[in-house]
Amino acid sequence: MRADAFLLALYIVAVLFVLYQFMSLWPLAIALLLLLLIMLIQKLHLDRKLEVELAGRRNVLSRIEERMDAFARGIEAVRVELNRSMFVIGSRLTELESSKSEMRSSNEMLATKLIEIENKLTSIKKTLGAAFGSLDDRIHLMEEQED
Repeated sequence: MRADAFLLALYIVAVLFVLYQFMSLWPLAIALLLLLLIMLIQKLHLDRKLEVELAGRRNVLSRIEERMDAFARGIEAVRVELNRSMFVIGSRLTELESSKSEMRSSNEMLATKLIEIENKLTSIKKTLGAAFGSLDDRIHLMEEQED
């Protein structure tokens, strides 16, 4: 803005100088004065146009910035949700590992119980086999004694 004020002062000085130098030549002085006024008006008009253009661009940039902020907030929300999901998945995996180890120990206990039951059944089978064998021997003895 300092430059604008300086240029405006230079225009005024130039107009006053032209008026002083060409006092005797009024038509030429008026033509040069009109040229200087036209240039001054054009400069002021271009300055206003530039300000409007800059304001428009600032508006567009602010809208772009708002959209980028909204996009960044969306990405942050997705990141937070992914972190939560990963935490939930991690805790579920930990639970599965603990339940897997519990199941493994339960399976081992069931296997030992089944082995014990098989051993008992084997001993009962041997005992019953021995009992039937003894009973069969007695029946044979009794049959021989009756004959």
